Amino acid sequence: MTTGSDPAQAIATAFAEAEKDAAAEDEYNEYFVALPNPYNIDDVWIEVETFETKQEAIDFVVEKYGASEDGKLEIISGGNTYE
Repeated sequence: MTTGSDPAQAIATAFAEAEKDAAAEDEYNEYFVALPNPYNIDDVWIEVETFETKQEAIDFVVEKYGASEDGKLEIISGGNTYE
């Protein structure tokens, strides 16, 4: 910041640049929600949905699958039980 500049203007400019940088980060990216193939864990994952931003993908998995706020799921599996 130069001497005599308006602090409010400097803050507004910094926020505008940060928003522009955040938008540029998502400009060419796609974010995918995919699940493992339940019939063949070594196979490719099954794509569920595609999103333009990471936050949209996280919001989707939080709503649909009960993921944590950062979009992570805990997968718990159990073996077959035979009597």
